[in-house]
Amino acid sequence: MADRRDALIIATGAYEHDGLRDLRSAAADATALAGVLQDPGIGGFAVDVLRDGSAHEVRSRVEDFFADRQPSDLLLLHLSCHGLKSESGDLYFTARDTRPQRLASTAISADFVQHCLRMSRSRSIVVLLDCCYGGAFAKGVRVRAAGDIPVMDSFPVGRGRAVITASSAMEYAFEGDELADDNSPTPSVFTSALVEGLRTGEADLDGDGLISLDELYDYVFDRVRERNPAQTPTKNVEMSGDLFLARSRRRRRLPDELLAALAEPNVFTRLGAVSGLRELLLGKDVQLAAVARRELERIAGGDLPQVSEPARAALRELVLVPSTRMIELTEQTPTCLVRLDGPPITRSGSWKITDPRIQVRPVPDGLEVSVPPGVALRGEIRLTSIAGDLTIPVVASRVSAPRSAPTPTPPPRRPSREPVTEPPDPGRFTGQLWPGQAPVAVLYAIVGLVLGFTVVGGTAPTNSWFGYGILAYAVLRLIESFRTDIGAIRRRCVWGLCGLGLLAGIWVFSVHMFAPAVLFWLVAAVVEFFGRPLDRVRAVAMAAVAATTLIVASNSGSNSSVDHFLNGLSGMLPIALGLITLAPLLIPRFR
Repeated sequence: MADRRDALIIATGAYEHDGLRDLRSAAADATALAGVLQDPGIGGFAVDVLRDGSAHEVRSRVEDFFADRQPSDLLLLHLSCHGLKSESGDLYFTARDTRPQRLASTAISADFVQHCLRMSRSRSIVVLLDCCYGGAFAKGVRVRAAGDIPVMDSFPVGRGRAVITASSAMEYAFEGDELADDNSPTPSVFTSALVEGLRTGEADLDGDGLISLDELYDYVFDRVRERNPAQTPTKNVEMSGDLFLARSRRRRRLPDELLAALAEPNVFTRLGAVSGLRELLLGKDVQLAAVARRELERIAGGDLPQVSEPARAALRELVLVPSTRMIELTEQTPTCLVRLDGPPITRSGSWKITDPRIQVRPVPDGLEVSVPPGVALRGEIRLTSIAGDLTIPVVASRVSAPRSAPTPTPPPRRPSREPVTEPPDPGRFTGQLWPGQAPVAVLYAIVGLVLGFTVVGGTAPTNSWFGYGILAYAVLRLIESFRTDIGAIRRRCVWGLCGLGLLAGIWVFSVHMFAPAVLFWLVAAVVEFFGRPLDRVRAVAMAAVAATTLIVASNSGSNSSVDHFLNGLSGMLPIALGLITLAPLLIPRFR
């Protein structure tokens, strides 16, 4: 914790100039925010509030607030006022006595605030800007400045600095005596979300009892977008590690029996606990899922391999898959419903848009995307969650007004390659060949055909060729185990099968008997039966040949006709395995 935790709240809602609109909620929001920040059980800040101060008073308070500080001090500055743009494009914050035509002398420039930030010795500074950048003026006031200004350009962060704004840009334009922009954000939405998240503890997204800066931003972002989809809070942070702003009264913790199991020295008990953590991770309780995720990350990085690998496998299930990888809006489909599939914790992230004309509205299990009528654009929606970052391009022609219910886009069979991808599942079809699969499959098929027809034709010592067939299959499975993601447990089973194949092949070469070969194929059939669909087809072929060979050899005497039949049957197995291995090249279902 910091040595000192100080907050300065500057709220300006009443203005002397007739052209500036009063902000009715500024003073009330400042009072509410001061209450939660100075609460010893929540923020524990020493709070100083300046309401409706003059430009001189605001500048003096801001400069004094950042001066004479220690590096370990945590400083929080909250500004609730109008934000204006000068003719030269500079950002200014209004005070009680601000005159729009004399911003340099009667308002507080962003450069001045930024200078105070740079001169402070504190290395933990948070600036919250709840400023109305549009709709600041009443009728009859002429302003030449127009267009958009990214607010963050006026607040480049330095080390140990964080800036969170209520909206992404200054958007206002004046034509004559009328205010042309009607999309100005309401200042109270942002500060109300801050107060709500801190007071209720709902901003403690991971349930660890502490509210970090990132958690608070994610919470505020979601709440603001729910209440006003046209308003997009932004964040710019340059800090090492987490910065905790407040304590939460809603700390979530794991069940006592699960905590006791995690502390047990018995490996199998901890394995059971990992299974319980996985259920919580994928459950509907997002806060409890966050606690389970943090515990699984600890296990994955510090426990025995038998326990850490299942923990890593559980974490790999945190994927977010959109129903479409590209949004195309036309006159026929002016609105698109993007479903987001994944565990609830992955759907609790945030999104940003690269074009302010893209309208995004959260709906159950997804997002509704549209653009204003008559707009043509190319932009992106950037989703951020614990599963990673995902970008969805948006292309709109000149669409007409939405007609009725949104038209959902059907999900693709499998998501294409994107920053956020679904982890491979050995029980599913991937639809793609793994690198090098074609030449390996063709080579093995050729080897299988040669071995099979050689044994069937009786042109070489049969038992030796049995050994060659086992060794060839062991090499094939060893290559496949490294080229496909089949999971750690499954991979170890395949490696064991390959080792058994090596021993069986050597045994066949040594004793010149086909009995070891039959036993190997029976064991291989059992192992392969629990693998991919392709492996299960192999298992059927192995079991059929090995079982038939075992039955015939046990119930028949040794004679030339029986031996010829068994040799022919055994020779068919490498031929069948070779053809089965070629199947994924021709049939996508087996990939």
